[in-house]
Parts: sequence; C-alpha cells; structure tokens
Amino acid sequence: MPPEYFDAQLKDLTVTVSRDKGAGLLIGHYLVDAVLLARSQFGLHRLVVSSEVEVEPEEIPNLGYLSGNLDFATCVVTGAGKLGMVSCF
Repeated sequence: MPPEYFDAQLKDLTVTVSRDKGAGLLIGHYLVDAVLLARSQFGLHRLVVSSEVEVEPEEIPNLGYLSGNLDFATCVVTGAGKLGMVSCF
C-alpha cells in the first residue's frame, strides 16, 4: 500500500513541474514508492534507485540491443546495514 502522501505528491508534481522534465519526475515518483515497498515486503534494505546509469550494449530478447544512459535503474548496493535511515543531530 502506498503511503498516504503518495497521491498528494503526485498531484503536486503534475501541476508544478515543466513538461520537459515532468515525465522523469513522475517515473521517479513511482520508482521511489516501489523501492520503499520492496524494501519492506522483501527485506531488500539496500535496494536503491539510480539515475543516469550508463550501460554497455546488452541484448534484450525480442527488443534488440540496449545501450547508453538509462534514465533510471534499480539495484541492490553492496555494503552492510539498512539504507534510508534518518539521523537527527
């Protein structure tokens, strides 16, 4: 279940962001929520969203070769501990 603020933030993005960057922000909005849900439901505490990810040519079945910069990618980063913890000083 998405957080209570999901729809309000989505509405705010759609009425305030210029069209040239709007699609990327909207996609990012959905990916952030998906990553947060995956972290809690599947224990993927080091799952992150990365942007502008450069990839070497990779063959994708029924599509062809993908290469260049991906706008977004999700991945599990190496290391220990949970990510996204907020500290107050």
